[in-house]
Amino acid sequence: MPTTGAVAGAVTVADVPPAVGLTSGLVQRRTARSFSFQASDDSNDNNNSGNGNPNSSQNASSASSPDVLTWQKVEPQLYQRKHKRIRRFYKAQNLLIDRLQTFYRSFPLSLASSEAVPLTDDEAVHANANAGDNEPTTNNNIHNHNQTQPTAVGMALYASFALNVLLLIVKIMASVLSGSMSVIASAADSLLDLVSGTVLVVTHRLMNKSDQFRYPQGKTRMEPVGVFAFAIIMLLSSLQIMIEAIRRLFDNPDIDMGPLTLTILGFTIISKAFMAWYCRRVADVYQSSAAEAYADDHRNDVLTNAVGVGAALAAYYVPSKLWFLDSTGAICIAIYIIVNWLQTGREQLHFLTGRGASPMLLQELTYIAAHHDERIKYVDTVRAYHFGVHYLVEVDIVLPEDMTLRESHDIGESLQHRLEQLEDVERAFVHNDYEWDHSPVVFQGTRIIRK
Repeated sequence: MPTTGAVAGAVTVADVPPAVGLTSGLVQRRTARSFSFQASDDSNDNNNSGNGNPNSSQNASSASSPDVLTWQKVEPQLYQRKHKRIRRFYKAQNLLIDRLQTFYRSFPLSLASSEAVPLTDDEAVHANANAGDNEPTTNNNIHNHNQTQPTAVGMALYASFALNVLLLIVKIMASVLSGSMSVIASAADSLLDLVSGTVLVVTHRLMNKSDQFRYPQGKTRMEPVGVFAFAIIMLLSSLQIMIEAIRRLFDNPDIDMGPLTLTILGFTIISKAFMAWYCRRVADVYQSSAAEAYADDHRNDVLTNAVGVGAALAAYYVPSKLWFLDSTGAICIAIYIIVNWLQTGREQLHFLTGRGASPMLLQELTYIAAHHDERIKYVDTVRAYHFGVHYLVEVDIVLPEDMTLRESHDIGESLQHRLEQLEDVERAFVHNDYEWDHSPVVFQGTRIIRK
């Protein structure tokens, strides 16, 4: 199995079987470089001679006409009673098949043309027509994540921001009327949502004002920075609320939950539930971490407001026995927010530090590269790592020694465009070589050290 983030070595086109992913039928050996894949001598002999078992001939011809759209997934009832690791394997294989089939249906361009050339404008328009809701495809930028974010994302951010302003005002009124610590914690949470939302809105505006000279690759990395700042603010504020709630446990203050207070809190729960649903749909469609952060925050608000109302009502109607539930509810709300935003901050930190891609994405990239053109002899290295929310991809392919520069350039550029059609890929770099059996070279200043 490839290591996370990179696959080094060489994979021949015939080595990528079309039925069971990218690991079966390969002889794996661990080297100092990484995992290197080599085909067995028997399979090479069969492919060269054209004889042997049917699977060998199918693998040899898959370079010119991969049959990804005819792959059959394993039915769940066939493996649901198996060991957990077996179930996980088949689920991953089915997901990989789904991703590849969706990709090739959305962009049904030639996979292994004998005349691989960059996309023309007409081909790009044709790809857009077949892509449905995918982003526009152009010859210069197949899948550009640096373009202005979709209108739906902006609507979700600004609507959430406006709702937080409204709820802050009405919750301050409810806090004054009730004196409940849970309601005060909910009002403080709305204030923090407003401050944190300001961070996301400002980040969204900065991303849309990209300067191609000062920021050639755009400002997409600003989105995880904004979400990470959001998480830090929520952590600190929740800690302060928890400290105040602990102090109120020893004071036993009186609270007043009147009809107006209950109406305000009920409106808060309903409006937050609707915005959580809307932001979640926007985040799923447009892969926006800002909209996803707002969806998580609205979901948290639904839970925290429900707990707060329940705790305050219990303390109000049974003060002799349940007086402590008001402050206890506020403490529980604060702890939940802290745990949730710790996880969110950790995920955004991975986006910012360039964490490597999962083995499944590497398998998908390797398959696309291996079946892009029949003249590609080997896929030497596939590397992918986070470049903000999406991935930066590096692929090294091996072409015949006697190939002209023009042919080599056209194959590499068309492969770059195809890789950039993947929704997870922000930028792809393709390196063409004529051999793969070489030692890695490490540059240190002006010295070249060969390992």
